[in-house]
Amino acid sequence: MPDLTRRTLIAILGTIAVVSIMSVFIASPLEERPTPGDAEPAKAPWTFLWLQEIVTDTTIRMGVHLERRRFVGGVILPGLLGRVE
Repeated sequence: MPDLTRRTLIAILGTIAVVSIMSVFIASPLEERPTPGDAEPAKAPWTFLWLQEIVTDTTIRMGVHLERRRFVGGVILPGLLGRVE
């Protein structure tokens, strides 16, 4: 068992050393910074699409606060819908 542990440790440390050295000498091929117009909107998995639609469709004006839709559409309405039997 100690021989296997030593070999595994040497392999792990060697891999970390090789990757670290490669990261210093090889430049990362980064592209230009993305703009907000390039990004696609995030979509939930199909099981949560109904919840995402509720969150995007609900907007409640409470005085000067316009950003209450996440709480109302993500917490309150699903909680009320969950109680309906």
